[in-house]
Amino acid sequence: MDNNAAQENLEPLPDPQAEEEAIKAQENQENSLKARKNKDSYVVNLSKDIRVDFKKPLSHLDKGGTKVYQAMGTNKVSADIVAFVCDRNYTPRRQAAIKYTKVFNPCLPKLIEYGKIYDPQDRAEKFAFIYENNFGQQLLTPKHTQAALAFKPDDVMVNIVKPFIRVLIELRDRDVVHGEIWPGNMYYSGLDAGEGMHLGECLSAPTSSRLPALYEPVERAMADPCGKGRGSFADDLYAFGVSLAVIMRTTDPFAGLSDDEIIERKIEKGSYTTLIGKDRLSGAMLELMRGLLYDDESQRWNLDDVEAWLDGRRLSPKQSSKRIKAARPIVFGDKKYVRPEILAKDLYKHPDETLRFIENGEMYQWVDRAIEDKAIKARLEQLTKDMELLEKGDGYNKRLATLVSAALYTDAPLIYDGIKFLPLGFGKAMSTAYRKQDDMKPYIEAMRYMFVIPALRYKKTTNLSPIINRFDSCRAAIMQTKIGFGLERCLYLMDTECPCLSPLLEKFYIQSPEELVRALEIVCEEETPKILFDRHIQAFLGVKDRKNIDPYAHDLRSDEEYRRILGQLRALATIQKRSVLEPFPAIANWFSNNFDSLYVRFHDSDKRDSLKKKIEEYKKSGDLAKIAVLFDDPALYQNDQEQFEEAIKGFKKLEEEKATIEEKLQDKKNYGRIIAQQVASVISLLIAFIFILIITYFSFITG
Repeated sequence: MDNNAAQENLEPLPDPQAEEEAIKAQENQENSLKARKNKDSYVVNLSKDIRVDFKKPLSHLDKGGTKVYQAMGTNKVSADIVAFVCDRNYTPRRQAAIKYTKVFNPCLPKLIEYGKIYDPQDRAEKFAFIYENNFGQQLLTPKHTQAALAFKPDDVMVNIVKPFIRVLIELRDRDVVHGEIWPGNMYYSGLDAGEGMHLGECLSAPTSSRLPALYEPVERAMADPCGKGRGSFADDLYAFGVSLAVIMRTTDPFAGLSDDEIIERKIEKGSYTTLIGKDRLSGAMLELMRGLLYDDESQRWNLDDVEAWLDGRRLSPKQSSKRIKAARPIVFGDKKYVRPEILAKDLYKHPDETLRFIENGEMYQWVDRAIEDKAIKARLEQLTKDMELLEKGDGYNKRLATLVSAALYTDAPLIYDGIKFLPLGFGKAMSTAYRKQDDMKPYIEAMRYMFVIPALRYKKTTNLSPIINRFDSCRAAIMQTKIGFGLERCLYLMDTECPCLSPLLEKFYIQSPEELVRALEIVCEEETPKILFDRHIQAFLGVKDRKNIDPYAHDLRSDEEYRRILGQLRALATIQKRSVLEPFPAIANWFSNNFDSLYVRFHDSDKRDSLKKKIEEYKKSGDLAKIAVLFDDPALYQNDQEQFEEAIKGFKKLEEEKATIEEKLQDKKNYGRIIAQQVASVISLLIAFIFILIITYFSFITG
């Protein structure tokens, strides 16, 4: 056997991180169950060494729907810690938290622990992050509109620039994008603002979803808060540059402007010019600001450039690519446009007019004669071919507006019927909208119709294959009405961190198949659900545990109740056995009370009684696999069927005999005479036969 073949036969090595996460999740769920039963207590354990006091809110640290509470640590855990309890409408950054735990920097809050916790006030599980309490005074409160703090450049260099660059390097080395770098998430512990500065937490909501548009590059600022995607280290550096501008400048050039107006001003004049305004800063700081505020990400300084600048090396100024400006404006929706980026941003507002611009050729003429940009012209020519893929009918003009917008401004988010998302932000935007009960029609249509994928191909971003494949999968899923598909499956395909959103489990925070089974056990203990697998649960398992669920997919979607029940039992039994989970007697009891459709399939009443007796015995142990095995024996059904067929044959034979007798009984007067005559005839024949034998015998003797 060669080495490759030998390697294939080796069992995969266990993932220590995955095992640790599984143990942590089980502990979280056990603590949650204890808190659920102890309804009078507002002090809840997240782990054996961490307790959260929900009667001690720290409201000054709240971040939107994320509430902060005092927590207590024991043993090796610091006694002074705080709990950030996440808003259930948003998906926290659980995957980033794994990497963040390895980041150690005094200017960042130290993450002690994370996991789900039971909130006794809302009577529901939520996700929480536990940090050491080194939060001091907030530099700029979210409610504070001042965006010019007039700090001295020398103080900024010592207290903010140098320590925060080390923070960003540490985050980069651990592959963690912060996503919330702005003065409203900066804290100071000294007597004066600016002393002992550090950044706040960033994991309790989707990346950049709480970052004001001012601090985002233009393209990300245009997207919906949860539709921005993961972001990059270049985005963090841009946000840091904007923060420095706000901290040092003495006047606010954006006072009274809306986010939309700020975005347009950045497009018109560039971020650097717009943000600095008329303020005069020191030469060294201006060089840093110019490097960090390039709108072109490829030209923006990276951390190596910043480190070189800190070491005193002067960097050659990079030439920023200028945004295109048309020689003459185009009038759209009673507004004149000379920037294709601004026009692309507004096309969705007037989809009917967009359709007219394309059909009468006015858009092509403007691009060809007033802009003279070969790349845009080529994309619009491709658009003509892509239009053939668009399905006519309701919403056609909106879909066309999305394609035209993407062709005019490739870096911008896709904009469809009011929703705005960057390619990797669609999943978070959709799951947030679903949980907030927003209109889901635009998201469904974005997956159903063939217009997002051509629009994605206009993007400069290189590796978009994974997201295009995901959209393809969602398009196939959204077209199906079968349980386990539809919008529910798309939610879990697109937002891989989204918990199970089943109404049956609305008070739980389910992240894995194992947690789902444990939650169903609690549900079956506390109530008697009509069903165990709804559309969400089946879609969640179909995405999270496809290998183990697919073998039972046909049964789970069957129209026959007994097959659905068996499919559910086998799926849960597989999870229990594979992960070596604890017994689930409440689930076993639920199944035992819902096996009527299975029992009626057995013709032998003794066999039915025997099965019921065994199930009553097994359900106490909570071993679902043991119960499932009872119905997995083909001989059980085969013997029952063979005996049933034999019984049918015997019954038919008796029926035939009965019919014959009844037919003869129809002539009641002659029935006895006819029988007597038949009997007499037979007897006569026998006597004659015997008489002939005797005569023949004597003739033979005397002959």
